[in-house]
Amino acid sequence: MPELPEVESIRSMLEKRVLNKRISKSEIIDIKAIAKPEPALFGKALLGRKILSVGRKAKYLIFKFDDTSKLIIHLRMTGNLIYIDGSSNLIIKSDENGLPRHARVIFNFDDGTGLFFCDQRKFGRLWFYGNGENYTSCGINRLGPEPLSAEFSEDYLCKQLAKTQRQVKTVLIDQSVISGIGNIYSDEILFKAGILPQTRACDISDERAHLLHDAINEVIAHAIKANRSSIEAYMLGASEQYSDLEDMNVYQKAGKKCKICGAEIEKLKIAGRSSCFCPNCQH
Repeated sequence: MPELPEVESIRSMLEKRVLNKRISKSEIIDIKAIAKPEPALFGKALLGRKILSVGRKAKYLIFKFDDTSKLIIHLRMTGNLIYIDGSSNLIIKSDENGLPRHARVIFNFDDGTGLFFCDQRKFGRLWFYGNGENYTSCGINRLGPEPLSAEFSEDYLCKQLAKTQRQVKTVLIDQSVISGIGNIYSDEILFKAGILPQTRACDISDERAHLLHDAINEVIAHAIKANRSSIEAYMLGASEQYSDLEDMNVYQKAGKKCKICGAEIEKLKIAGRSSCFCPNCQH
C-alpha cells in the first residue's frame, strides 16, 4: 500500500509531466472507481480542464484545475497512476487490450499523452469537485496532522499517546491521529524508536514519546528522499513495488536476523495487521 512517502514521490513525478496539460477525453473502464459525481457526469465534468497544480494531503493526491475545480485521488491499497507519453524505453505491463494492467480510468491530454489510473484490488477512488464546491466528503477533513508538519509537534504526540490505552502500532496507523503512516513505516518507525508495537500508548513516557516523534519524522523524511530515485519506474509500470523492501529493517523481515543485533525478527498481529519487530532492539 502506498503511504505518505510514496504518494509524495508520485506527486512529484506527476508534477513534472502533467502541469498545464488539458484533458481532452476521459474513459471510465470501471465505474466503481468513481466516488463523485455519478460516472456518467464524471467524464463530462473533466473535459477541457487544465491542470495547474498537483498537490497532496496525507495519502490523497489533489489535482487543481484552471477554474479552481479539483480532482481528488486516493490510491488505497494497490492504486497507481501511470503516465505514458510514448518516449519511455520502459516496458509497460499491458492487458489483452494493450492498456496498462488493471486500468480503471484513462485521462487523455490534448498533446497526445495520457494518464492511467490502475488498481488491481479496486479499492482506490476518484472524486471531482466543481468550482467552489466543498471537497471534504472524500474524507480529507478527518485527517490528523502529517509528519514533518508544524502541527505535528512533540506536545501533540505526547497528548495523543497519553489519552489512549490502544497499542502504539494502532495509534500510528490511525489516520485521524497522524496522517500518512501505514503498515510499512509504522514498523520501521517503532524499530528506530526502540518501542515494541504492542506497547500501550499511555504507558509511553514523555521522554520516549519525544524519541518516537523524532523517529516518525526521520523515517518519513528518509523514505521521501529514497523513493524519489525509484518511484518513477513504478509509476511507469516497470516495477511491482512502491518501496525498496530490501532497505527495510523489520517490515516483512520475520524470521530473518536483525541488521543491528542479529536477533531473529518476530511477527505478531495487531488490529488485524502484521507487525514485525526486533525483540532485542525494541522494548
